[in-house]
Amino acid sequence: VGQFDYGAVASNYTMAMLNLSTRLRRRSLIVVFTEFSDSITARIMVDNLSRLARRHLVLFVALRDEELERYAEAEPSSIAELGRAVVAREMLEERERVLKDLEHAGVMCLNVRAGQLSTSLMNSYLDIRAKERI
Repeated sequence: VGQFDYGAVASNYTMAMLNLSTRLRRRSLIVVFTEFSDSITARIMVDNLSRLARRHLVLFVALRDEELERYAEAEPSSIAELGRAVVAREMLEERERVLKDLEHAGVMCLNVRAGQLSTSLMNSYLDIRAKERI
């Protein structure tokens, strides 16, 4: 068994989308599975996917963070829980802003729970094909 190297490395959306756009010769369906951890990364991603969506059909897939949603919806019983709820709500609101920005730029978005991913992805693909978008 070989050794594996691992570590936390930020995604380089600019390089990835530039590389992809130079390789694709005709309009294509591009499915992007990713997450964004901060607003700066999210803005870079939105800019790059927006440019790609001018020529291609881009489907952005994000898994909903159910734990974050629970924190945001919980009735706080302490100052610490109140702080957690406020931060969770702000993070969810930022996520929604990013998804709306992507949709405004022509990117299709799926924001689903993990258990709904396969069905939602297949339904989106079938809808795209039925409408002859690619």
